[in-house]
Order: sequence, then C-alpha cells, then structure tokens
Amino acid sequence: MMTDYEGHLAQARAKMNYSERPFIVIWEMTQACDLACVHCRACAKPLRHPLELTTTEGEQLIDQVADLHVPVFILSGGDPLKRPDLFTLVEYATMRGVRTSLTPSATPLLTQAAIAELQSCGLARLAVSLDGSTGRSTTPSAASRAPTT
Repeated sequence: MMTDYEGHLAQARAKMNYSERPFIVIWEMTQACDLACVHCRACAKPLRHPLELTTTEGEQLIDQVADLHVPVFILSGGDPLKRPDLFTLVEYATMRGVRTSLTPSATPLLTQAAIAELQSCGLARLAVSLDGSTGRSTTPSAASRAPTT
C-alpha cells in the first residue's frame, strides 16, 4: 500500500518532463554542524559560513523552486537546525506550495519540540542518517568522528 507521499511522488514522476525541470532540488543550506561525519559533502564546521544565503535570499530560492513546480525539495547541510531561520523558511516554502523535506543531523538540536515545530510549519518529511548499530565507533573509519566543537 502506497503512502500519501509515495502517491504524490508517483504522480509527479508520471507528469515530469525532465528537459523542463528537475525532479528534486537539494539545498545544502549550511556547513554548520556539531558532527564531523566522514561521508558528509558539506565539509562541516562548528559555525555557519558568513556567505550562506540570508533568509531573504533563501525565500528567493524557494520562490524559484515553487515556480518550477519541483515535486521534491530537501533542506540539508551540515545541520539545517543550526540556522535560526529554518522554521521561517519551512513555513515560507509551505506557504508557496513547496513540499519540503529535511535531513538534519542527529544531534541534541533535534528535539521533540523542534520536530513538532517543523511539523506545524508544514514540513512534509524528515530523514535522519543512522551510521552504525551502536552509539560508539569501533574503527578509525567509522562514519562519525569526534564532534567539531
């Protein structure tokens, strides 16, 4: 049985003309993260980079995604929860009709309260990487090294 989200994706794929628009847009909205995962493309740093998009620039990006009618829009990082405007941007995307997903880092910032607020802002989906079967690493090549702080 298909979930509502899977049904949405199936309908979107059936209607997509990939020469006109992408199926998915991923915005790596910050390099800031309290982890230092080996697999991370964001080259995580403890603090946000000064040249990250501002809230207004982020809203302009969301406007472009909305105009393209992209079915999958993912906010990623680093850790998007390190951005104080995350909830504002999720709410803005929802207002613009952009179905938004989030891939935060599994840090103490990912609380039940944060998840509830994201849901109330209209977040469609949240995904978290689980990089091992235990909470501690056992090899030097473990997915997550010591925190960056």
